[in-house]
Amino acid sequence: MLTVYSWPTPNGIAARPAVQRGVQVLADLRRPITDDKAREVLFGKTQYEKH
Repeated sequence: MLTVYSWPTPNGIAARPAVQRGVQVLADLRRPITDDKAREVLFGKTQYEKH
């Protein structure tokens, strides 16, 4: 029988080698947002505008 206590913990999931490889791939591809237009689209009022 599966119970909540038998589910993996977040730390247990993060410790898995495949998860660590995936996180590293994403970390290598991540770029900081330096463009003001991109920042406005993602976090400003532009994202809520109706087209």
